[in-house]
Amino acid sequence: MAEAAAANRLTLLRADWTRPDADIAAFLASHGRYGIPFNIILRPGAAPPIILPELLRDMAVLTALENAGVTAK
Repeated sequence: MAEAAAANRLTLLRADWTRPDADIAAFLASHGRYGIPFNIILRPGAAPPIILPELLRDMAVLTALENAGVTAK
């Protein structure tokens, strides 16, 4: 992921929900989630996002990134 981010093929974002925030709550709700952890891959254009499971496993993340067209190659 670091290599893809360094090559501008991936942008990493983090939302801090330490304090309640209506915008973050609305974003979560728009994707059918109401709490954290929440991990999502947003793709350019009209492609639907890839929502990752709450319990992340290496292969789930790697597979989702591959499906989004982000590879370390």
